[in-house]
Amino acid sequence: MKNKFLSELNELVANRNSSFLLAVSGGVDSMVLFHLFKNAVSNFSVAHCNFLLRGNDSDDDELFVQSICKKSGTEFFSKKFETKKMASEHTISIQMASRKLRYDWFHDLADENKFDYIVTAHHFNDSVETILFNISRGTGISGIKGISKKENKLIRPLLNFTKNDILEFAKKNKIKFREDVSNNDEKYKRNKIRNSIIPYFQSLNSGFFESMKNTLKNFQSAESIYLNFIENERKRCTIQDEGVLKIDINLLKNSIEPKTVLFEIIKQYGFVDIDSVFEVIDAQPGKTFYSKKYFLIKNRHDFCISRLFKKRVKEINQPNSYIKDPIKLSLELVDKFKLDENKNKSVAILNFNKLKFPLILRNWNEGDWFIPSGMKGKKKLSDYFIDNKFSLIEKKQCFVLCSNNDIVWIVGHRIDERYKFVDGEEKAYICRIK
Repeated sequence: MKNKFLSELNELVANRNSSFLLAVSGGVDSMVLFHLFKNAVSNFSVAHCNFLLRGNDSDDDELFVQSICKKSGTEFFSKKFETKKMASEHTISIQMASRKLRYDWFHDLADENKFDYIVTAHHFNDSVETILFNISRGTGISGIKGISKKENKLIRPLLNFTKNDILEFAKKNKIKFREDVSNNDEKYKRNKIRNSIIPYFQSLNSGFFESMKNTLKNFQSAESIYLNFIENERKRCTIQDEGVLKIDINLLKNSIEPKTVLFEIIKQYGFVDIDSVFEVIDAQPGKTFYSKKYFLIKNRHDFCISRLFKKRVKEINQPNSYIKDPIKLSLELVDKFKLDENKNKSVAILNFNKLKFPLILRNWNEGDWFIPSGMKGKKKLSDYFIDNKFSLIEKKQCFVLCSNNDIVWIVGHRIDERYKFVDGEEKAYICRIK
């Protein structure tokens, strides 16, 4: 097993002299991992999570791992987590809470101490359990490929070893470890899969795990083909336009699997209810969907995805100012002979005598109105948007510059007649989008 382990490790890391952070619980899997590293790698430390879920047993696990590290001169990190409290506050399972807590902490430790890799003791049985667990909940092709050997700096060098391989190695090398009795509690779904479902498959096929290794390779090959297809479809159907992802509906419909392609494109933005989105593909424009950080709008010819906009208000107290947020904008006091940019929509040349500070830059609101330059009457911004064929995204992105509660400029579009520069004046303010 040692030679195979070294081969696996060499495949995963560029240099065995890199620094490693080992996740060690005290169970047989992680103690075998610790033993293998101790005999093959010099630069590694240990991290232990105490989830405070099993009373004294949790504390004893921590003391056990700490003592092993002390005897071997290995740097030891440990942390206690209020796992139940976190699970309750976020309405998630204990397993999900412990997973998030430990991986967040591992990554923080790695960043703080400049470890090159985080190492966990996941093995092949874990990968099979994950596949069966995902199938039980319903999953796509990515859910049946098993656990990845490498995810950025997270590596799993035991992934090609079965639980039986690990137990035999521990027995042969007299490796001490602690039993976690909660692994037998079938109120946890993974334990039921491990202790009841997998043994049943083994009763049907004594070579179940070897068969699963071949099946897993087939799944991984199929996923590679699938992902290549999705990437080509994404490139064909979408464009990025000033921070907005646009999905061309006609091009999408021409795909052999439009619904699947749409799902794979939008899921990375947090949209998972593909049925609701897909059913409006032929509906009238305007339907909007929200995820935690993004919104998706059905336009006439495309779906558009953009970040959620927070209502923002920025005060500009004096000329010769530059702001970066919510948009990049400069305001400068200039002499009239410099004014040569009247036709550039990203520039507004404003009346020196009319503008009063502070100016306010804000999102437009329903009911806003202005007097478009060159006209005499008022116009609602909502009507201006319709006349100028603003998309729903463009409306949401629109900011206005105000003076004395009057709209001076629809930023990037139209100046108010009352505040435009008048020929013959000596000075003006010039406002530019950067």
